[in-house]
Amino acid sequence: MKIGIISDTHDNIPLIEEAVKIFKQENINEVLHAGDLCASITLDPLIKEFKVYFCLGNNDADVLPIKKRLEPAGGVFLNGGGAFVIGGKKFALYHGHNLMFLNALIKSQEFDYVITGHTHKRRNEVVGKTRVINPGSLYPHHQNSVAILDLEKDEVKFVRLGDMK
Repeated sequence: MKIGIISDTHDNIPLIEEAVKIFKQENINEVLHAGDLCASITLDPLIKEFKVYFCLGNNDADVLPIKKRLEPAGGVFLNGGGAFVIGGKKFALYHGHNLMFLNALIKSQEFDYVITGHTHKRRNEVVGKTRVINPGSLYPHHQNSVAILDLEKDEVKFVRLGDMK
C-alpha cells in the first residue's frame, strides 16, 4: 500500500494537479496533507481523487471552509494535528510550526510515522522506531516535491514537481 504525502501547497493549483497525476500513477488512494493549503478551493483536485487527511498549518485561516469542503468528500479534518491508523501503522500528522511539540511527538515513540511540513525542506529520518517525513513544499521558487510512502517496504520516495512538460 502506498500513501501520498504533500504539504505547504500554498494555493499552487498547477503543482497540486501535477501531484494528483503522480499519485494516481502510483495507485494511491489516501493522501496526507500536512497543512498550509491556504484557500479551501485548492483542496478540490485532491479530494476528487483521494481520501485526504488534513491538518491545519500556520497559513490556513480558512478553517471552516476547509472542513466543509473536506469532510463531505470523505476526508479527515484533524484541526491542528492528530493521530490515526492506516494499514496497521500509527501516524501523527502535524504541520510542524511549533518545534517543541513536533519534537515531543517524535520523542514519544508512539508513532510509526510522524508527517510534518512547515520548513519546505524534505526530510526522511528514522528516530528510534519513528520515521519522520516532510515531503517538501509546492511554494514558489523552492525545489517543489511530494513524497510517496510504501508501507509494505517502509520506503519513502520523493518526486520533484514542476519539471514535467
